[in-house]
Amino acid sequence: MQATSTTPGSATKAPWRSHAASVAAASAVLGFLVVGLTVGKQRLQEIGLGISFDYLFGTAGFSISQSVIPLPPGSTNLAAIGVGLANALVVALTAVVGSTLLGLVAALARLSDNPLAARIGRSYVNVVRNVPLIIFLVFLYLALLQLPPPRAASATFGAIYFTNRGIVVPSAEFSVPWLFVGTLLAVVGLAARFMKSRPRWLVPILATSAVAVVFGTARYQIPALAGFSINGGLTFSNEFGALAFGIAFYFGAEMGEVIRAAILSVPRPQSEAAAALGLHRGQAFRLVIAPQALRLAIPPTINIYVNIIKSTPLGVAVGYPEIMSVTYQIMQNTGRAIESVVTLAALFMAINAACALLVNSLDRRR
Repeated sequence: MQATSTTPGSATKAPWRSHAASVAAASAVLGFLVVGLTVGKQRLQEIGLGISFDYLFGTAGFSISQSVIPLPPGSTNLAAIGVGLANALVVALTAVVGSTLLGLVAALARLSDNPLAARIGRSYVNVVRNVPLIIFLVFLYLALLQLPPPRAASATFGAIYFTNRGIVVPSAEFSVPWLFVGTLLAVVGLAARFMKSRPRWLVPILATSAVAVVFGTARYQIPALAGFSINGGLTFSNEFGALAFGIAFYFGAEMGEVIRAAILSVPRPQSEAAAALGLHRGQAFRLVIAPQALRLAIPPTINIYVNIIKSTPLGVAVGYPEIMSVTYQIMQNTGRAIESVVTLAALFMAINAACALLVNSLDRRR
């Protein structure tokens, strides 16, 4: 049998060759983009349409009625785009949380031994995945408009009002000094978690103290009906509700399939071993199955989150002032169509690039 030998430098040549190929491919793509942009700019200049991004620093000239960050009068177009981006990110965050919870419920329902729960979960997934998202948004928006006016609305759970002017929920006002103290306790607890020698009760005590300090010192407002309106609380507009909850309802079906596939991907002997150790079904799922399924579900889950972010421009269909609606308004005011589209695409590419970095970091730690 003939032995094969390798030189000391042969082990390091293959990675360098793969890196060289990647760099060459990236350089080729970048070169094509540079050439295309240069030629396109020259053609636009020939017909009198020069590209300039100076419009970003001009006065917006319009207001945004629904915004997480207030837009003062006389603000620039760049500030208006920032407000639209903040609105889109709030919608995306709400939809991410909602779709994850709905997906978990749908996955557990489909895996349940109860025939009724399994059939409901399967029907939810099949119906939602075969209907376009925009239909859900428009349907939900029209349904919210059919709710009773504030003077005729009744309190749900004694504190939540569903009206045709929006959804009113209790609100909380946090004290800044106590919020700082709670954050400091949380940071100390996070640092103590990585200490080698520490009491077992230290991290739970610090975490509980942080939550108690933040929420125990907050001032809560419970909405109440006063005449023809509802005073107090926090109001979510119907446009926000239709967009956020519509996206969450739609992508909850996809999230359910991802979670179900991840759970089924865990080898069956893992469940049998957990049962042999005396763990009941809930303990086996929480301690054995769920941690392994979570590692498998991370990449497709992040992909769904990216799709949720890219679906926020559909708010233009229900009148919510997210980044697409704001950019379209700026485009109409300034006439800078190409620059506006490029700015919008660059923002979404930056957000998606951050999500890709998150996925890569999580994959390396799996």
